[in-house]
Amino acid sequence: MAVITNIIPPQADELIRDQVGKILRDEITSQMMMYNTDAIIYGVWADRVMPFDENELPAINVSTPKGDYDNWHQGSKDGVFTLFIDVHTQSPADGKTTGGDVLANFAMKRLLGVCQYILSDPQYKTLGFAPGAFIQWVRVIGYDVRPHYVDENGRASAALNTAMGRLVITVKANQTNTLITPVPLQSSITTVQLNSTSKGYLYSD
Repeated sequence: MAVITNIIPPQADELIRDQVGKILRDEITSQMMMYNTDAIIYGVWADRVMPFDENELPAINVSTPKGDYDNWHQGSKDGVFTLFIDVHTQSPADGKTTGGDVLANFAMKRLLGVCQYILSDPQYKTLGFAPGAFIQWVRVIGYDVRPHYVDENGRASAALNTAMGRLVITVKANQTNTLITPVPLQSSITTVQLNSTSKGYLYSD
C-alpha cells in the first residue's frame, strides 16, 4: 500500500537540465540573429541518445549523467549534478584548401566557446531561477573534443565531415521532499501540575 499521498514533482536535475537547454537555445538564437552569424544551431535536445543525421547539424544535446547527494536534513539535501553539453557539427569543404572535417571542428569549437561564455555569465549564476535556496553555484569544468570517432551507425566522423565536443558543467542545488504532516498524540496530554515551593518544584495532581 502506497503511503506517499502528494504528487512527486520534477527533481532538481530535471529542472536544471531543462533550464540549461532553454538558456542555450535562447541565447545562441539571439547571437545567431543579431550578432554572430557563425553561431548557428538547428536544435537543442535533452537526453537524446539517437545519432544525429547530417541534416540536423549543428545541434546541441544536454544531458545529466551524474548526481551526488550530501548534507542530508529532514526534507532536504544538497545535490551536485554533472551536465554534459554535447555540440555536434558538420561542414562541407570550402572548395579551396580547407577540408570539411577541419571546418566542422572550427564550428564545433566556436559553439563550445559560446556555450561556456553563456553559462559563465554572472547573469546566469542561478540559471535564471530566483536567487535563494535552490541554485547554490554553477561551475564550468572544461571541455573535451572527439577528433576521430565512429558513430552508432559505424560511420567515421571524418568521412562525414562531422565533429563533436563536450562541455562539462556542475551545478549545486537543493533537493527537497515534502515533510509528513504531524498527528496530534492524545498521550501527550497530562493532568500533572508543576508547583513552585520553597524547596523547589513539586509535581502534583
